[in-house]
Amino acid sequence: MEGLLPECITNIYGDIVTVPLEGLQVGGPRKVEQRWRQDQKSFEAWRNGCIGYPLIDANMKELSASGFMSNRGWQIVCSFLVRDMGIDWRMGAEWFETCLPDYDPCSNYGNWTYGAGELSWKMILEKIGISASQSKLSSETSTEKK
Repeated sequence: MEGLLPECITNIYGDIVTVPLEGLQVGGPRKVEQRWRQDQKSFEAWRNGCIGYPLIDANMKELSASGFMSNRGWQIVCSFLVRDMGIDWRMGAEWFETCLPDYDPCSNYGNWTYGAGELSWKMILEKIGISASQSKLSSETSTEKK
């Protein structure tokens, strides 16, 4: 339940509480010193769903095909792009901007600065474990099939 409050605040107030202009700059409003990579080849592999992690790949292919992705899927692909690959979160935000039919700049860029750890909530500093998420999803899926 404790992770629900910040998520609700982001979802409910995303259109009202906008990210200040400095939030869109490298380092965000907290002035985080992070050297983001601008690796186009790695970014394209992520964008096209060709990373080699089935959970990442499936979410990215779903986004490209349908323009939609679950919130948890977004959290996982965002965390992977910025935390595991070290790629500039703004590249991910720009890609989502082109894919989402319900694109909203406040929600999109607010979520990406949140996911990159450039806001001030404590929970954003946690890296989402891709292997654990993938294992959990696989075990839930195999349980449902029985």
